[in-house]
Amino acid sequence: MSTGTKVPASQNQGASQNTRNIVTILFLIFLYPVGIIIMWAWSKWKATWLKVLLTLFTPLPLIVFVIFIGAFLSAVNPAGQIQKAECAKECSVSADVDSCLSECMGYNTTVQGSLPEEFRTSYIDSCIKNGGSETYCNCTLTYLESNLTTGELSNITVWTNPTSNAYKVLSKAIQYCR
Repeated sequence: MSTGTKVPASQNQGASQNTRNIVTILFLIFLYPVGIIIMWAWSKWKATWLKVLLTLFTPLPLIVFVIFIGAFLSAVNPAGQIQKAECAKECSVSADVDSCLSECMGYNTTVQGSLPEEFRTSYIDSCIKNGGSETYCNCTLTYLESNLTTGELSNITVWTNPTSNAYKVLSKAIQYCR
């Protein structure tokens, strides 16, 4: 039952319009998504165009920034650049830097008899000059081509490293072709 005392209208409404505006603006600044909800549900702004503008166009620069950063990082590809730098360091002593880089980066991972003719000729000539028969030299080259990658074949430093795959395959080729 009512006691008959009337409460002034200003006390009955809760927060004043100025308080609502301040709270809404603070939420828009510091907690944007919550601020948008409060702006639409709680504030009594008559300028609907302003609400639409704040809802649609304020996050636009943020979205553009995120897209730009994503595109930049995918174009720069930091992991790929690091791998390429490591490969360039490894391949700097190679006779054929391009094929070594391709091999190291994961392109053209197996050769299987597809070496350039000038490499084949150079290998055969060198092998014969060092006392090998033409049959023996062709045999070792074929064995090496079918068991090594282009990068391993063209990187001369791996041939003298006893822990390298190329050194082990060369040893097997020599035993196989004798």
